[in-house]
Parts: sequence; C-alpha cells; structure tokens
Amino acid sequence: MLPEGPNPARDLLRPLAHRIAINREVMGLHYRSDSEAGAHVAEKLYGLITEMSANKIDSILARTIKVAQEEWKFKEEQKPKRDDQAKAAQADAAPQPELAKAGDNVEEHLP
Repeated sequence: MLPEGPNPARDLLRPLAHRIAINREVMGLHYRSDSEAGAHVAEKLYGLITEMSANKIDSILARTIKVAQEEWKFKEEQKPKRDDQAKAAQADAAPQPELAKAGDNVEEHLP
C-alpha cells in the first residue's frame, strides 16, 4: 500500500499534469472542462489506487503493459502495408511540373 500523507511523486506529477493540460487547451486539443474533468478523474483514481495492495497494482500494470505491447506490435505489423499503400498512391499521382528556381529563365518553365 502507498504511504499515507504527502507523496513525493504526486507532488511532482500534479504541476506537470497541470502544465500539460494547459498546453493542450492552448493548442486547441481540449476545452477547459476536459482538463477539469481529467483532474477530477485523476483525484478519484489516486484515492482508489492508494487503497489497493501492491500486488493488485502490479497485476493491473502488467496487464495494461501487455495490452499496449500487443497494440504496438499490431501497428508495427501494419506499417509495411501502410508504407506500400503510400508508395502506390505516390506512383499513381500525376507528375508534378518542375518549379522554377531563382535565376532560372521563367519562360522555359511555361507550358
């Protein structure tokens, strides 16, 4: 079980999480209400986690990591297929005209 009272990790993570939330709002990825809801959920989860045994936490983390690794593996297996599709799309695209460069005779580039 996690120790009662101040938790150094919590004290370090809270300002970091707040900064990330503000940055996501500034970038237009979240509304303020999203950040507030996320903070509320985090507080509730923290309470639940502090009540769990270390073995239970380890079990949940191990399952979560396994699921994430399977997802990453699937995405990596799909990457060559996506790369091949992108190359095929490029090959099918109409050739682009060469652009004039500084100092070129512009008339040479006109149709």
